[in-house]
Amino acid sequence: MISGARLDRIYVQKSVRGKFFKSCVTPTALSDHRYMSVEVSIAQSTLKHSLWKFNSRLLQDHNFVHSFHFFWETWRERKILYKSLSQWWDIGKTQIKLFCQNYITYNKSILESTLKQLEQDGIYIDDEADGVDTAEVFERNKFLLRNLLEERAQETLVRARFTSFNNMDVPTSSFFSLEKKTVNRKILCHLKLPGGGEVTDDGRIRSCALSFYEDLYKAEPCDDEMADILLQDLPQLMEEEKSRLDQPLTFDELTVAVQELSSGKVPGLDGLNAEFYKKFWSVIGKDLFSVFLECLERGTLPVSLRRAVITLLPKKGDLGDIKNWRPVSLLGVDYKIFSKALINRLKLCISSVIHADQSYCIPNRSIFDNLFLVRDLISFAKVYKLDVGLVSLDQEKAFDRVDHGFLFKCLNAFGFGSSFISYVKLLYTDVYSILKINGTLLRPFLVGRGIRQGCGLSGILYAIVIEPLLTVLRRQLSGISIVCPY
Repeated sequence: MISGARLDRIYVQKSVRGKFFKSCVTPTALSDHRYMSVEVSIAQSTLKHSLWKFNSRLLQDHNFVHSFHFFWETWRERKILYKSLSQWWDIGKTQIKLFCQNYITYNKSILESTLKQLEQDGIYIDDEADGVDTAEVFERNKFLLRNLLEERAQETLVRARFTSFNNMDVPTSSFFSLEKKTVNRKILCHLKLPGGGEVTDDGRIRSCALSFYEDLYKAEPCDDEMADILLQDLPQLMEEEKSRLDQPLTFDELTVAVQELSSGKVPGLDGLNAEFYKKFWSVIGKDLFSVFLECLERGTLPVSLRRAVITLLPKKGDLGDIKNWRPVSLLGVDYKIFSKALINRLKLCISSVIHADQSYCIPNRSIFDNLFLVRDLISFAKVYKLDVGLVSLDQEKAFDRVDHGFLFKCLNAFGFGSSFISYVKLLYTDVYSILKINGTLLRPFLVGRGIRQGCGLSGILYAIVIEPLLTVLRRQLSGISIVCPY
């Protein structure tokens, strides 16, 4: 317990906000200030790095690029040794990881020996020599040494979520601690229990968090009678739109999807990022296309695509409450390529079945449209002296509670074809999530409901799922009718 400070407020660094809890303000007769106390966790929680991530700087190494081409050509010849392309692809990504790690280990040893040699050369020049030639050697070695240190510094900046550094001295221990300050924000130091009380032990925090998300994503019975009522008289896709959505998957669609991937995003469980796929798409693209074609026939994705890592990001409020952490699914980029291809099809026709008042994730619409609408309605009510009330409803864990069965029924009710529905089902068949708490990966658990935050398709799917309810509300609520006199 921290006590004895008579201050009106306590300031803490944002990166360690989660360590503070149970603040209390007490009036005191000794001063016009109030007596404040706060409990703080002093446990040494260390955020472990349990996920390998591909180092994008390798793509600038011509030797690595050339070596990878040879490696993948060799790996492609081993397809016949596996019972399915899915299995070959999963194991192939593991082999890519080992290939990259071995390459980096080898080059790191060369880097360390080069640094040591440059330092020794600098000492020798200072002690033994004095001349023009020596000065040139010294300046050259100094330049090389600075470049090597900047390489190390850049790696730290990437992990610390910085993009560049300017006007800095040679990196110091303080500079390399930037990464630690960043990851401190993600440490869950204490957790409140549903029945009261709280836990601070890492093991119990992990156990309680896992139980919460297992319950959250566990499938619950859906009221079929109510679902049938909601799914009546919905707008329908035109036959031309339906036919276009049902067309077989093409390699060109996947190529466009890869080109449109956002760079700099955190990869999934396999560690391969968008930059990797963009660089080597000409090498591995046809292979991944073959894997997807096999998956569409079998009705299930490879194991690595069906597993996502759930990482927790702090929101506002008490970070001891697990609900104040936003779960984001880290999905494999190969999964995102497939879902991006579906998005590109869907965005051409989704506005024909989703009403104009839904603006989130719908092409050519903005969430600001509804803000402007509310502003205009308030102004209209003031001018005409109308009694107006605004009702704001927040659906708790909206994405996480979407029933998969109801989602597929919605797609069918809006007139989507069986082929496109099977594409969407592929993304949610036998899928698992792995919770990441304080850098530790917990055991996988089945995801029986919910659409994954982290998948670009999830926003459109949620708009489809909520549209039947909104359609009923539009029929039964009159709102404000504005009659134009002209």
